[in-house]
Amino acid sequence: MSTPIILGDLILFGTPVNIFCFFKERRTRVTVTIGTENTIAQLKELLKKEESPYTDNICSTDLTLWHVNVDPSAINTIDEMLNNNNKLTLPTKKVGGIFSDLSGKKIRVVIGIPVCESFFLFQINIIEEQAESLKRQYSVSNYDEEQYRNVKKIRNHPSPSSFALINYLHENQSQEQEFLIGRPSGCIGIPLMLYNYAFTCFKTDFNNDNLPIDKDHYQWTLNCINTMSNFYSIEKFRKREFHERMRELFNKDIMITVLDDESSNDGALYLDVHSFTILYLNIEIKNEIGTGNCDPTTQAAAFYAKFYAQKKYEEILKGCNMPCFILGLAGPWICVLGAKIARLFMALRTGCDNLKKYYKSLSKSVLNIADSQQFFPYIRTAHGVGDFVYKEKLFDDPNKLLWKAETKSGQTIIVKFSHMYNANAHNLCHEIGKAPELLFVSKISNEFCMIIMEYVKGQRLYDCEDLDFPTYKKIINDIEVAISHLHSKNIVFADLRDSNILVIKDDNKTYHGMLIDFDWAGEDNVECYPSFMNPNINWPLGAGDKVKLKKEHDIHWLKVLKDRYLKNEDEPSNF
Repeated sequence: MSTPIILGDLILFGTPVNIFCFFKERRTRVTVTIGTENTIAQLKELLKKEESPYTDNICSTDLTLWHVNVDPSAINTIDEMLNNNNKLTLPTKKVGGIFSDLSGKKIRVVIGIPVCESFFLFQINIIEEQAESLKRQYSVSNYDEEQYRNVKKIRNHPSPSSFALINYLHENQSQEQEFLIGRPSGCIGIPLMLYNYAFTCFKTDFNNDNLPIDKDHYQWTLNCINTMSNFYSIEKFRKREFHERMRELFNKDIMITVLDDESSNDGALYLDVHSFTILYLNIEIKNEIGTGNCDPTTQAAAFYAKFYAQKKYEEILKGCNMPCFILGLAGPWICVLGAKIARLFMALRTGCDNLKKYYKSLSKSVLNIADSQQFFPYIRTAHGVGDFVYKEKLFDDPNKLLWKAETKSGQTIIVKFSHMYNANAHNLCHEIGKAPELLFVSKISNEFCMIIMEYVKGQRLYDCEDLDFPTYKKIINDIEVAISHLHSKNIVFADLRDSNILVIKDDNKTYHGMLIDFDWAGEDNVECYPSFMNPNINWPLGAGDKVKLKKEHDIHWLKVLKDRYLKNEDEPSNF
C-alpha cells in the first residue's frame, strides 16, 4: 500500500489525481487533488472548502455530485446532462472506482449547492408548520401595517416619470423618505443582499475577476457596447436596440407593461408563479444622459413600487418581499464600466436565473399566508444553531444590522451581520464570563459575516442612568478585567464606548458588565481601525481611519468611563 500524503486538512490515500469540477449554481470551475482511495464523502468535504464562503452555511453531505465527461467549451449545456443515472449517491465509494480515466482537462464532476433551495424550503416549512405563530408575530411586529400604509400612498403617487422629476422627488423624499434609494443620504434600508440569495450571488459574481465568461458572451458584450455607443435621434430607437441585446442575453423577449393608472415601463422580464405575474427585472431607458428630465434608476424604482402596489398583488405581498433587479440606462453610460461590463451582464443573467429559482420554489400556501419573515434577512439557519425565526430588529438605525431571533428549540438568540468580527476576542471574554456565548460566525462573504450569539437580558451601560456608585464600580471593574485579559493576548478591543458595554443582573440581583460588539477588535499595532469612523465622536489621540490599533486607546476609554461613572471616588487602574 502506498504511503498516505497529507494535503492541507485532507490525507490522500492511493494515487493522487487531479479532478476538474464545475459548480453549476456559481458557474465556476475548480481543480481538486485527491487520492484514488479517498471516498466521495471526502471529495465533498474538499469541494465544500474550495467554494468557501458560499458553502459555509451548509454541510458537505448536502452537496450533490454528478459524474460527467464534458469539454469546458460545452458548459452552457451541462445542466441538460445531469440526471439520477450519473448522480454520485454512495458516500463510501472510492474515487478510483468511479474515475477510471482522468486524462485531459475535461470536467468530470458537477456540483450542486443547495443554499438557495434550503433557505427557500426552510421559509416554506416555517410557514406551513408554524403558521399560527407567524401570524401572531406578524401582528406584533406591525410590519404589515406599515406595508399597507405605504402601498396606499404609492397608489396615489403620480406616474413613475412624474414621481422621478427632481422637484417632486425632492419634496417627497424630504418628508416621507419611503423610497430607500440613498437620497437623502440617510434614506437607506437593510442591504438587499440580506433579503435574497440572488442579490448576494450577483454582487459576488460582479466582483469576481475570475468569473468564467465564454467567447460568445465577450462577443455579445462588444456588440452591446458598440450598439449603445451609437447616437439615436429618439429614445424609441435606442430602446428597440437595447431590447434586442437583452433578448439575446436572456433568450427571452423584453415586455413593456402598462399599469392600472396607464403608466408604463421601458421593458421587463416576467415569470408566471401560480396565478401571479412576477416582475424580476425592470428596465428604464433614457436616450442620453440628461434627457427625460429625471434619473432612469429612480423612475424604474418608482415603477417597481407602483407595479406591486396594484390591488391584484395585495395577497402575495403578505407572503413575499418580491425581489427584483432594476436596470437603468442613460445613453452610452454603460461603456464607462469598461472591462467590467461583461461581468456585469453575466452576473445579471445569473442573478435573474436565481430569482426565477426562488419564485418557482414558492408553494401556493406561501402566497396565501401572511409571513412576517419576509421583512427579515433570508438566512434562517446556521451550523450548530439550526433553524431559527426572526422576532424583531433591535435598532431602528439601518446601519445596525442586529436582530433578536428564536431557534426551533425555543432558545432566544441574537443574529448580527457585520463587515468584520473578531471571534477569538469574543471567545476569550466569554471564557471569563465577560461576553455572551458566541454560537456561530461565518466567513466574510460580500462584505458581510453573520454572527450568532446567545441572548442575554440586559441594557447598555449608556442607557443606565439610575445605578448607585458601588454598582457602577462593579461594572467598570468587570470591563477592566476583560480589557486586561484581551491585552494579555495582545488584542485591542478598540471601540470601548459605553454603548458597547452590556449591563446584566444575575439571579442574586448583582449587576455585572459584559463586552459586546467585537467588530473592531484586533491585534495590537498590527490591525487597523475601519474607514469612515464617525467624526462626531471624540476618539482617542492617534485613533483614526485605517490607523493601527493601540492598547493605549483602550486605556483612554477606560479613563473616560471612570470619569463619567465613578466621579465620586478615584479608582486606580489595573494597568
